[in-house]
Amino acid sequence: MIGSKDVKIYDIIGDTVNTSKRICDQATGGELLVSDEFYKTIKEHMEVDKSRHVTKKRKKEPIKYSLF
Repeated sequence: MIGSKDVKIYDIIGDTVNTSKRICDQATGGELLVSDEFYKTIKEHMEVDKSRHVTKKRKKEPIKYSLF
């Protein structure tokens, strides 16, 4: 919850949210993109078409994500 005594709102913030938005922003119509971390949990059930990378502010390494 963010706000003051009189005005309160709910929001989500943080590195995970920022990373998710960066990956989501890379998608075009009909694409399903998932982070490399998530892909590791489902790789036994799905095959990836290809992997891509996106850079992120204040991060040394690009974010790897997969396209289905």
